[in-house]
Amino acid sequence: YKSTAAKDNAEVTYTYDDVNTAQPQLYYRLHLSAPNKTHAFSAVQKINFGGQNHLSLSPNPAAGPCKLEVSSLIKETAQVSIIDVSGKAVYTASYNLEKGANAILLPTQDLHDGVFTVRVATASTYDTKKLVVQKK
Repeated sequence: YKSTAAKDNAEVTYTYDDVNTAQPQLYYRLHLSAPNKTHAFSAVQKINFGGQNHLSLSPNPAAGPCKLEVSSLIKETAQVSIIDVSGKAVYTASYNLEKGANAILLPTQDLHDGVFTVRVATASTYDTKKLVVQKK
């Protein structure tokens, strides 16, 4: 994590190496303490560590089938799910990912209009992407 904060009208860069990054994303912020005993907090920064897989959806919004592109650093199996706003998985399937770019055609044509979460889970990562289905 790296952040910049103002100190006495000068910019100071802070860095922190977090060795416990087992979660796919973490949130960080700085707690700044001045000699005059005043305190301030930096803005919260979200850091994604899902570096194993990179996801993209197209088209998004989707009116018919949607292409999920997953880039993987290794050959592995992925569980792909489409989850509705109530948390119910409306589609789940396993795919064998090759090292590099992978394209998966998601059957979104049978879904109703709305916002969904596409989840890709492997043994080493857990990534999500928002999907909008809009047929009109």
